[in-house]
Amino acid sequence: MDQLFALRSGVFRLPDGQPARFKAHELGELHIRSGIAAVCDPLLLQTPGMINVPAGDHRVVATIAHVPESYDYSLSRPAYLSLVISDEPTVSVAPAQFLQTGLDAGTRAIAGVSGLPDLRGIPSSDMSSVAITDAEAIAPGMPADPATWFESVISPSDASGWFDRMDTEIDGPLGSLITPLPMASNGENIAMLIASSRPGFSSAGNEGCTGRDHWNPYRPSGHRPNQRSPQGL
Repeated sequence: MDQLFALRSGVFRLPDGQPARFKAHELGELHIRSGIAAVCDPLLLQTPGMINVPAGDHRVVATIAHVPESYDYSLSRPAYLSLVISDEPTVSVAPAQFLQTGLDAGTRAIAGVSGLPDLRGIPSSDMSSVAITDAEAIAPGMPADPATWFESVISPSDASGWFDRMDTEIDGPLGSLITPLPMASNGENIAMLIASSRPGFSSAGNEGCTGRDHWNPYRPSGHRPNQRSPQGL
């Protein structure tokens, strides 16, 4: 719990004892009307990991870490992408419970990280980002031919795509985006955050129900991004 910095703003001590400043940014509401959240790298939308959540509209928050100058990579970087489905105070943290459907293709076991033996993450592409959307909105919300998704939606040559927008602060803090799916008929949307390795975990409120699902792009410790170490909390 002490090392869960998601949704928190302020200065906190990292595992190595150094201080870092965290800021939580509200990205907007994500529509998950089916009650099944898809979590994946945006390039792997066809094979997401899936999690049951209450059907409806839920807040999405990006927590950004500003790390000390002694770190040898970006001083400001994404730390967590959180789907908030309850405002109950957090009293426990546990691995996210993925559905068996798509489990093998959409997730990877990373047992033993941070004392969470059942922790699973999602596969990474070279673009290294994490996205959350309604699992049942992907097929109708994207172009009919998945082979065209990269060049028409994700990274088209005219710089209007998802990844180019994430390189600006137009839609939120640098590295983040929440936007309607291109073929959306009723506001179906997707949220994403630049990332490296992506373990998933849930925090629970005082009534025992899952209150938040978090995706930890980088652990704010001494690991370099190119080490691709699947760190958790």
